[in-house]
Amino acid sequence: MRDYQYKKIKEYILPEAVYRQALWAARDMGRLMEKLAEARGRLGETVPSNMGYKHNRRLSRSDPTYDQAREMINLALRIEGIERALDTVPADFRKGIRKKFMYDEDYGNEYEETIWKRWQQVFLYNVAINLGIY
Repeated sequence: MRDYQYKKIKEYILPEAVYRQALWAARDMGRLMEKLAEARGRLGETVPSNMGYKHNRRLSRSDPTYDQAREMINLALRIEGIERALDTVPADFRKGIRKKFMYDEDYGNEYEETIWKRWQQVFLYNVAINLGIY
């Protein structure tokens, strides 16, 4: 099935580029969660100051702890934005939407495809809003 935008709900129509970014951000949720868990696992590790190369202190600042914290915050904020968007979908549809985007499986056969498409569009619209894409 193609990933066309559902355009029956006028207030949730996104520009095509924004729609694609929101779509791929939602599909990237599993990788983001793995990366955040990996970053949390590295929290206590010590990082050598030069990491094997010469460092020019005039051009940049090397602070591995700050870099790790910034990475974790960015990942956590992105995941939270997608989760908040999922909360805008009724509970009956959340599991199907999550299956579709995180595991690339079918929604399920409890409801018609048009109903799934409507809630998918609401979800992706809210992903775009929460992540600041739109």
